[in-house]
Amino acid sequence: MAFAYFTKDEGQLYKVCENEAAKANLNCNEDDYTVQSISDDLFNDIIKSKKWIEYKDNTVNITDIDFPDGWPSAEVLKQDLKDKCELMNTWANSNVNNPTYNNVISYINYIDKFDFSSLSFPLMVTWEEYCDNNSVPFFHPLQL
Repeated sequence: MAFAYFTKDEGQLYKVCENEAAKANLNCNEDDYTVQSISDDLFNDIIKSKKWIEYKDNTVNITDIDFPDGWPSAEVLKQDLKDKCELMNTWANSNVNNPTYNNVISYINYIDKFDFSSLSFPLMVTWEEYCDNNSVPFFHPLQL
């Protein structure tokens, strides 16, 4: 069973975690958020950037994310990943003792060394789907 954390005031998605162990490593005060259990399939769709959720009227509302044009170029994908790596590096700088730290650093290093010329553009899947399809462990910023 996975979990989603929502802001109490607006019901916006703040964090997701795949299980109780990951929940224990999140470094956030549950009392400050509305925490709801979600299915493993929904969790996977969220971290693969295929679905988005919010919490309204005591209900988790699910929205499909359209990705009809894919990634048009390596430059656009690189910029998006650079932005995500900045978020992950900020997290890593404050969470050296977190059990997830080494895995996050490995993922950042994978992105830094990735050969984008090995891809064909437009890339018609999300980056996270690409990683999953190629057995590359990845992190979505919502997991940190």
